[in-house]
Amino acid sequence: MRLTMLILGVIVFYSFTLVHSQETLTLQQCVDRALEQSLDVQSSYLDIVRAESTLRTSKHSRFPNANASIGYGENWGRTIDPATNNFRNTNLSYNSYNLSSGVVLFGGGQINRSIKASKLDHAAALESAAQVKDDVALAVVSTYLRILFAEDNLKNVQDRLTNSQQQLDRMVRLINAGSQPGSARFELESQVASDEQMLIEAENQLELTILELKHLLQVPNSYNFDLQRPDIDRLMVDEADILEEPFDSIYQTALRNQPQIGASRLQEESAELGEKIARSNYLPSLTLGGSVGTNYSSEAKDITTTVTDVVEDVPVTINGIPATLGFPSQEITIDLDNTPYWDQFENNIGYGVSLNLSIPIYNNNSVKNNVANAQIFTEQTKINNERIKQNLRTSILSSMTDAKGARKAFVASEKAQEAAQISFENTQKQLEYGTGNNFDFLAAQNNLSTAETNVLRAQYDFIFKLKVLNYYMGLPLEF
Repeated sequence: MRLTMLILGVIVFYSFTLVHSQETLTLQQCVDRALEQSLDVQSSYLDIVRAESTLRTSKHSRFPNANASIGYGENWGRTIDPATNNFRNTNLSYNSYNLSSGVVLFGGGQINRSIKASKLDHAAALESAAQVKDDVALAVVSTYLRILFAEDNLKNVQDRLTNSQQQLDRMVRLINAGSQPGSARFELESQVASDEQMLIEAENQLELTILELKHLLQVPNSYNFDLQRPDIDRLMVDEADILEEPFDSIYQTALRNQPQIGASRLQEESAELGEKIARSNYLPSLTLGGSVGTNYSSEAKDITTTVTDVVEDVPVTINGIPATLGFPSQEITIDLDNTPYWDQFENNIGYGVSLNLSIPIYNNNSVKNNVANAQIFTEQTKINNERIKQNLRTSILSSMTDAKGARKAFVASEKAQEAAQISFENTQKQLEYGTGNNFDFLAAQNNLSTAETNVLRAQYDFIFKLKVLNYYMGLPLEF
């Protein structure tokens, strides 16, 4: 039974491994995984949470506060009894309870402006997080396309090595047949060795680029996957229309859509409110407060009075006859007993209400300096906002120029490839008919390989630059 379960477990494991190794990822799946695992994205989410916390604090500053305090103490020697406010020369213990509350009735508009500034900061944090996500997505797109280029380039190198090996095998047969000298194989052997080295380099480049994508996706190095290949020809035709868009149209669209522009604009508005908040400290503030409290003292006493009716006998003589007269009177006894704890708690309750007007007159220039610092920060945010706009403008101009240049480079590389292909086919036929030589054949083959690599590089470079322009236009990045 155990052996059967072990065999089934091994079958399931290898079945899972097989399926897992054959997983094909789309560009959107890669972007989604990278966004889920990116530490930069997670950090930007924490910035949003922090901004939300600050916003909640700002909103609750409108409400009254409430604070409670409980005190206990022991006094020795001459001290003031908190229950009677009299001096005593004894040891006593005491308890105090207090509940207070206060609310700002007028604070120079500081609370409302702080809430508005916190809302702007929260919105800016959302925009900044969106920018971080866009940066991660662009990195994934770039790496995705470089993997596709590396795969195509590896295939070309493999085909080149196969062709060189076939020519070498053909030459060996001719040498063995006596139609070619033995030295004729050396150039071809050197070319095969060179192609094998290029194959190793192409494999390493592909492996390194795949590792780069795995790093972005935060998957283990043992994780195997294939990438879905888009229709490159259709993609280049469909997305090339963006090159016909005027620069101002792309730039204005980017100003509306780019998260970094939205974040810098919101930060500038928040800084302007911060300047007004600093100025509000020049104005008076009005605060309403209230409190309730009670206390207990171990030396608090209750007075107990006891009245006793008595008759006092007084001897007298009436008409010479002794007699005793009884006069009623009272005996008053006063005792001091400790007041019970809860009786003191109820008897000593006191209430208070206060209205406080604070008028700033001179605070060591702190308000003036805070206003000056707020003005400097506002100017810094304005400069940063303008710098971001200028960088965006420059980036779009560069991207449009690069994309148009990449299209020209691709067209030129295609023409060069066609010419190299024709030259290679001619030299190959000449070599097969015995009218050519190895040197011309190898030169033509190398030229063709270089031309094919240039076409692939120009092709994927053109696609990525089109994707960058699509990004500025707010279009999706998927294929």
